Amino acid sequence: MSPSNTYIRYKRDQKLLVYWLIHASNAIIKSFPAETTIPLNTSGEIKISTLVSLSEVISKRISPIPTSIYRLFQSVIGARRQTHLFFKQLAAEDPDPEIEASNVSHEYWLNGLVKAFAILGGETWLSERQNAPDAADEGDEDEIFSNKFAGLNLDGEYDEDEEEETSETPVKMPPRVQKKGTKKGKGKKGKKAKGKGKRATEGAEPADIPLESYCIIEDQTGLVTDYLLAAHSLMMEWSDLRSCMQEAWRRVAYLGLHSAIAGSFGHIAVAMLSKSQVEIMADFPGHDSFETIMRTITRGNPDKAQGMLRMVAPDKSSSDNSAGTVLGEEVDVREHMMIHAYEDLVDFIADFQKTRSGKPTKSMLKTLHWDPTLDLSQASSDVRLKWRRAYTINWLYDLVNVFSSEAVESRNLKGEPADLASVDWSIHGPWARSQRMFGLGEFAGEVTKLAMQKPGTDVRSKILPHLVFQLQCIVDSFCVVRGWIGDTITSPADDFCARRDIDPFLDRSLQDDGVGYLRGSEFMWAELKMAAIRNPEPEYNVVAELGARVGGDFKDWLGETLYKDGLESIPPSRFSNSNANGLWEYSPYLCGTGLLEALEIAHGASMFMWDRVREPSLIVHLHNMLVKKGYLDQPVDLIDELTNTYRNEFFCKGKIPESRFFSALYAVMLRDAGAKDSSSHEIKVQRLKRNVNTVHDFMDERFNSVYRTKSLARLLREAYWVPDRISDDEITVPSSLALLRLRRTKRVIDPATGAKTLADTVLLRRYREAGWSDELISWLVGALDDAQPLDEPPQPNGRLSALPPGYGHKILADSKASLHLDKGNLSNEEFFFRILKTDMRNQIVLGPCPILGLSYMWITLYCFHIFSRIEQKLKELKHPYYDRIYCDPEESKNMGLTFTVMEEEDGACLRVIAECLRGNPACVGDYFYWPEVGSGSVYSEEPEDELEDKHEHEHENGD
Repeated sequence: MSPSNTYIRYKRDQKLLVYWLIHASNAIIKSFPAETTIPLNTSGEIKISTLVSLSEVISKRISPIPTSIYRLFQSVIGARRQTHLFFKQLAAEDPDPEIEASNVSHEYWLNGLVKAFAILGGETWLSERQNAPDAADEGDEDEIFSNKFAGLNLDGEYDEDEEEETSETPVKMPPRVQKKGTKKGKGKKGKKAKGKGKRATEGAEPADIPLESYCIIEDQTGLVTDYLLAAHSLMMEWSDLRSCMQEAWRRVAYLGLHSAIAGSFGHIAVAMLSKSQVEIMADFPGHDSFETIMRTITRGNPDKAQGMLRMVAPDKSSSDNSAGTVLGEEVDVREHMMIHAYEDLVDFIADFQKTRSGKPTKSMLKTLHWDPTLDLSQASSDVRLKWRRAYTINWLYDLVNVFSSEAVESRNLKGEPADLASVDWSIHGPWARSQRMFGLGEFAGEVTKLAMQKPGTDVRSKILPHLVFQLQCIVDSFCVVRGWIGDTITSPADDFCARRDIDPFLDRSLQDDGVGYLRGSEFMWAELKMAAIRNPEPEYNVVAELGARVGGDFKDWLGETLYKDGLESIPPSRFSNSNANGLWEYSPYLCGTGLLEALEIAHGASMFMWDRVREPSLIVHLHNMLVKKGYLDQPVDLIDELTNTYRNEFFCKGKIPESRFFSALYAVMLRDAGAKDSSSHEIKVQRLKRNVNTVHDFMDERFNSVYRTKSLARLLREAYWVPDRISDDEITVPSSLALLRLRRTKRVIDPATGAKTLADTVLLRRYREAGWSDELISWLVGALDDAQPLDEPPQPNGRLSALPPGYGHKILADSKASLHLDKGNLSNEEFFFRILKTDMRNQIVLGPCPILGLSYMWITLYCFHIFSRIEQKLKELKHPYYDRIYCDPEESKNMGLTFTVMEEEDGACLRVIAECLRGNPACVGDYFYWPEVGSGSVYSEEPEDELEDKHEHEHENGD
């Protein structure tokens, strides 16, 4: 996906554009030396004046110019124009020499770029696009360059068919320099590396110059101009992301979106901004703090900047969205730039540092009175801001006190002072082994580190934009619930509770029909303890201990904390006057991210359990045999869905047997034993290499012998919440994210048929392994590309009937709808979040077998219950298997029965097992933590195109 950050896209597109101009002009100069006096370019650098000259050379010999080059021009022009217009507003009211010089530089650049674009026929291309707009080109760099130059013809023609269909004899791509993210305090190193790169290119052949070295060179004013562009682009990105997050929490509170899905959005939004922050500030070491960026944009005075700034946005009516810009409404500078959140954070840290006792100072305490029931619609703007500030600082006090509580308690118990300023508060530090802040461990660690510094320590240079942004999103989530959405005020969400989605998952109230984790883990622990006594299965005790630990962490620190009941060494909650559990009750964001992490852990613990507890696998094999042999007229829904979802784990190579059932089971046992033997050494080596400190480390699915299926939440965490980093080897198949990648897979020409087909990739092979035929894949990709409607309902012999089991038509339709949204009216962030929402919903509440939304503890208990019923029936019938298997102290009871009955195929015993399954029917929906969509539950969020009609803004304008 194209980068959403304007500066990153600008730098990338500028390099690509300069690369093409230099290589194209050099090729012409070599072939027609008498036509121009311009020398060959061997440096990879050009000036704006040279850009115009090279464009004139190229326009005489290359026609037509590749469409992608026009788009690169438009992207670079659009980025410059957008920033120029923004800073031109600042200089208009109160001229500043540096800003004015930068604006002159911007103007010079824009004129040169526009002139070069016109020389190459850009204006004609634009007018043609107005009549027949084409799709955006999002090909990667390799494809752009190998294909464009393969079709370069110096006789004056450009073969567009060749551009699309061949990559033979491409111009050699320049080597890439591995760009390292510049960390805080490494500024000098970054500068040195930049200089070295330039010297290395002097006198080099263009093909040997790293792509990163291609640029339009500037003077010192140009460097300032670039920083202004970079700072403005970060501000625009966090503004767009903040709007997306506010909309997500609006959907949670008012429309029933699951809070864990919004929690995943929060992590990804922070990761997006962090990634841009690192990439951008590598060019400007030492200028990456929020304070510096804020002062640059507001010229050091936010209040003075108020009234001067209007939003600058792409002109949607323009022939090209990236080139046209318009001025929008005047913005509230402090709100738009998150200055309120930043100042609240700085004030909290300064106040906490004064005593490091976890209690506000007397002067701060006077400002922290807070009423959670305040009617915001009746409050003035000033009152609302004070209300939000008091909430923010109170909440931060509770956050740091809970997060640091174990370290502080340990210090107090030892009776010796600890240097809290030097403690490693990160998620990899010594205190990470105790899970006290589900969902926000990293954020809490960063804030705690700053708050625990010695009194008077100025931390402003260490506060980066992503930290302020995350705090802003946390605060916004509660404000949205109270009806404060952006710059509008509406009624609070009726009866909304931040813990709405946590409570069914844990089921602290122990409802009789509930399948909550807490009671399930307690029962499972007791069952495994008993099973360990009756069976020679030593690992049952290990699983029971893990289950007890995870359940204990959830009980003590998810949704509510021991802190609310008071700890001797920790001050009481700042929200004690209204709700001692305010840390959670007043933070939908914490509840969403906390629940998401808990679901990830619960799934990991379940895979750990199933890798060592055989009963679920044994039941699946017995069930398959009974269905295929006709002992069961209808499959048991729960077991059938589990079979389809985990078929690769339950059966060798995922092949569900139609006969020879004992051989299939025996092959699985051999496979599992071999996997366990081969993985045991790997596990020991890996655990020696790294510190297995947290529950995430301990339950890493890579260490399992067989059950290695990872949830999307786990994949995203391992990818540091950047979905593009998830490898094709691991991305969930099928899913909307996988379909998006499949849709963008390179097309190649089949030499036998001449038809275009998808290149043979890891992802394509995984789709095939999952049961998708080439015909079905081609049809699906074509349907996504051409907006062809899906047949509904699927015909018995139609393509949709060939969908692999477990992948319902509804999920396919949802994926198609997400991928086929009119992206022209959506930002990159909005488009991406809608795709991600489809996959997250399928794994939590919507899918036929949502792997994150299933109560595996209760499912496993069901399997033990079935075996218990079988044992009882065999005993009642005095079947010979009972004495043979259940009275043998050395026999593994459930495994022994399964092996015996599947090998001997005893009809009487098979009928007993079938009767037990029929008498205990289980629907997979019975084991969802949350009600199924469609049953009138709060999770029945409505389709995107119906949302605005139903929820047409009831908002009243704020003061």
